[in-house]
Amino acid sequence: DKVKRPAYKASTLMHEAGVILGQYVDPSSETAAVEPLLRQHGQVFAAPPATPLLDAGYHHGPLLRELAEHGIDVLCPSGKARGTQDWEKQGAKGRFANTQFRYDERRDAYVCPAQQLLSYTDPGRDAGGRPYRRYRSGACGPCALRAQCTTGTQGRSIKRYPGDEYKETMALVLSQPRARAVYAQRMPIAERVHAEVRERFGLRRFHRRGLRAVRAEFGLYCIAFNLKRAVREALVLMAASSRPHGASSGTATDLYVVAMRLVWLE
Repeated sequence: DKVKRPAYKASTLMHEAGVILGQYVDPSSETAAVEPLLRQHGQVFAAPPATPLLDAGYHHGPLLRELAEHGIDVLCPSGKARGTQDWEKQGAKGRFANTQFRYDERRDAYVCPAQQLLSYTDPGRDAGGRPYRRYRSGACGPCALRAQCTTGTQGRSIKRYPGDEYKETMALVLSQPRARAVYAQRMPIAERVHAEVRERFGLRRFHRRGLRAVRAEFGLYCIAFNLKRAVREALVLMAASSRPHGASSGTATDLYVVAMRLVWLE
C-alpha cells in the first residue's frame, strides 16, 4: 500500500506447475532464504532446481558465486526485467548506474560511458563491514557527460566488491535472447502466489509477533494456497476423465501433497 513499515522478508520457491515447494521468512534478508528454499526443493526431487529464476532482490555477488560453485545454473538480473531496457539496475535520478561502467580486468580499471578510465585508488569497508576497492577518475571535471554521472566534487567513484565478477557474468548471460526468454517464465509462475496471498487471502500484514510465529503464519497461508491449487487440479482431472477422449492436465497431484507437508517444515 506504499506505506513504509517494519517488515519481514517472506520468500517462496514455486514449481512451474504452480505449487509452492518451499517457503522461508527472514527478519531482513532475501538472500538468506535461498539455502533453506533449495534444501526444501531437494527434499522433493533429491536434486537442486535446474534453473532457478530469481528477481533482483537476490542479485548479490557472494550468493551468485556460491550457486555457481554448486553447479546451479541460475538466472538473476539486477533490474526489474519487465521491458527491453531495464534488465540492469538503473542509476539514481537518471544518472549512469554502476553497471554502465565496464571493468577491464587486464588494466584493473573501469571504463566510463565517456570512455575515460577510473583507476584503483584505495580499499575500504562499507557500513555493513563488506570490503571493497574504490576506483576514481581525474577526468570528470571537463567531461561533457558529468551532469549525467555525478555531482561529487571529486568526480565519480566506483566501489568493487568481492563477487562483482559474477554479477558481470550474469549480465552477459542475460544479454542473450534465449536466456531472457527462459527468465520471462518467472513472472507468471512466481508473482502469482504473492498476488493471491496478498489480494485474495488478505495477508497484507502479519497478525503475529515474533519470527517463529510469523513463520508459522506464513506457512499456513502457503498450505492454504497449495490446497486451493490442489482442489482446482483435482476438478480439472475429474472433468477430463469424464469426457470420452479427455486427457489429464499432466500435473502430478502427489506433488501437491508433498509440497503441503514441506511448506510447514521451516
